[in-house]
Amino acid sequence: MPPLALTEDEVAEGAAIVDQAIADVSVGKVSDADVASFMMW
Repeated sequence: MPPLALTEDEVAEGAAIVDQAIADVSVGKVSDADVASFMMW
């Protein structure tokens, strides 16, 4: 398997997307039902 090669900008963009998704769930923009299929832990 080749190494994971990401630019710093790609890492920052990915982190911003995850951060926004968590913020949206935290303030109720996304319901628990919407994310239920992702709650595997």
